[in-house]
Amino acid sequence: MEITANRAGTNGGANEHTTKTITVTVTDLDDEAPTDIQINDAVFIDGYVSLADDKGANFLIGTLTATDIDTADNELTFTTTSTDFKIVNNNELRTKHPLTTTLVACTITLATALGVLIKPFYQVVC
Repeated sequence: MEITANRAGTNGGANEHTTKTITVTVTDLDDEAPTDIQINDAVFIDGYVSLADDKGANFLIGTLTATDIDTADNELTFTTTSTDFKIVNNNELRTKHPLTTTLVACTITLATALGVLIKPFYQVVC
């Protein structure tokens, strides 16, 4: 951006002006909290994540993402306190061990600078 300053001459003097170039940088403010958590690549049946019962430990259920309208540079940190599931590489939802029950709850927590978003998921083992 260029800014020009003008000064009228006095007592018959010449008018003076100067022009300077300035740079303005606008940085996105992380002011919007994420609004949803999704499990991508998972199989859903009637709103439940479906998983065959022969899947063992460390099976990849899906990749976690969140809806966040701020820039992609704002890091999202997913966690779970589940005894049946774990999060690897900050976004891979995996089994900790072979699942033996037919309905397992898993709550995913997403922590950001603006607070915490918590979303329960239910796993159906077929």
